[in-house]
Amino acid sequence: MKEGAGTLTLSGANTFTGGVTMNAGVVSVANDNNLGASSGGLTFDGGTLRTSTGIISSRAVTLNAGGGTFDSNGVNSTLSGAITGAGAFTKSGTGTLI
Repeated sequence: MKEGAGTLTLSGANTFTGGVTMNAGVVSVANDNNLGASSGGLTFDGGTLRTSTGIISSRAVTLNAGGGTFDSNGVNSTLSGAITGAGAFTKSGTGTLI
């Protein structure tokens, strides 16, 4: 779980399970496998996911009341998992998000 301001950079092929929850600040990744086991979803409640090289992910995305932001950071990415929840989803950066 990412809490508080600042940036947490995840790198390498991580195998943790349970997904990633972003409540504040930024989680920065270069690849989908940086986010742990592919069965783990992404939960936003005020945080930002930033990609440095573009990702392709089929993870489920949950948007809690605080919503979330995907920062494409000038590169193209694809999210193909279901997006659910009551929060808003914002895309920032000049890259394309599909």
